Amino acid sequence: MGQFYAGLIRGKVSKGKIFLGGWSAGGSISIQVARCLDSIPEIEVAGIIMLDTPFPDFPDWRPKDAPPPQFHIPLVPDETAKNKLAQQQAVNDIIHALSIWELPSWDNTR
Repeated sequence: MGQFYAGLIRGKVSKGKIFLGGWSAGGSISIQVARCLDSIPEIEVAGIIMLDTPFPDFPDWRPKDAPPPQFHIPLVPDETAKNKLAQQQAVNDIIHALSIWELPSWDNTR
């Protein structure tokens, strides 16, 4: 996904400084986009803005065989069970994705 967004940015920005950002999982994706753009010397990521981004669950913080943490969304009176299940699945999916995601690293010499 990071490469996809980096390609979109590259199609619109030929050179200069840019800021990346994202809300929730988008904040984590912005880190990956920054890593992808690092190979393009004409574009400099001047900063990353992350809003309500979950912190990645690094495997060395808990046993490898431990399941990822679970969060439950309370059902509000006007919400259907189908919507609640879809929301809960989306939350579980991002928690799982962050539990196996490896934070990109690079030697930024700029």
